[in-house]
Amino acid sequence: MYNKTWLRYAACFATSGASAGWAGAFLYDSIGWAKLTPSDWGTWVGAFGTAGTLMGAIWLAHRDARIREHDARSTAIIHAANMQHRLQELRLRVEKICKDLSEYSGVFIPEDVVRGATKNLNALPKFTSEEVVELVPLGMNCALKLAGVQSALGNTIGIINKVQFFTPAYTGAPRYSGVDWDQMSLPIGIIERQNARLWDILKVVHDAVKSAE
Repeated sequence: MYNKTWLRYAACFATSGASAGWAGAFLYDSIGWAKLTPSDWGTWVGAFGTAGTLMGAIWLAHRDARIREHDARSTAIIHAANMQHRLQELRLRVEKICKDLSEYSGVFIPEDVVRGATKNLNALPKFTSEEVVELVPLGMNCALKLAGVQSALGNTIGIINKVQFFTPAYTGAPRYSGVDWDQMSLPIGIIERQNARLWDILKVVHDAVKSAE
C-alpha cells in the first residue's frame, strides 16, 4: 500500500512544478529578453536575488517555529510525566468523594458525611499555576481544563460550607444532624463533572507520554 503522505507530497510537488512552468513560459513570452540592456539584466538579477532571499527567510522562520514548537511540546511531555501520578491520585480521590456522597442520593445526608467530604476536598493534591501552564503545549485544552477543575473544586468547598444542618423530627430512629439532598445536589453535581474532566485530562497526558516512548 502506498504511503498517503508521500503521495500528497508528490501531488503538491507536481502541481507546484506545473505552476512554475506556466509562470516561466508566461514570463518568457511577455519579456523581450533579447532587447534587455545590461542595466535591465542587473535589475532582473537583483529582483530574483531579493525574491530568493525572501523565500529563504520565510523558510528559516517556518523551520525555527517548528523547532520551537517541538521543543515546547517535548518539555510539556516531561512535565506531564512528572505530574501523571499526582493527577491520577487527584482523580481517584475526587471519584471517592462522589461515591461517598452518592450513597445518600435523594435522601437525608448525615453531617459527618458532609464534613468528611469537605475535609477530603481540602486535602486534594494541588497544582501550581506554573505547573498547569507547562501543559499548554499538549493541546486539547488540557491545561485550561486542569485550571478549571481546581477552581471548581475550590468553589465547591465554599458552597458546602454554606449548607444549613438540622436534626430531623423524631421518627423512632437515632437522631442526628444532617442536610437534605436538595441542598447538596449542586455541589455533588459539580464534583461529578470535575471527575469526568479529570478523565479527559489524564487521557491527554497518557497519550502524550506514550507517544514519547
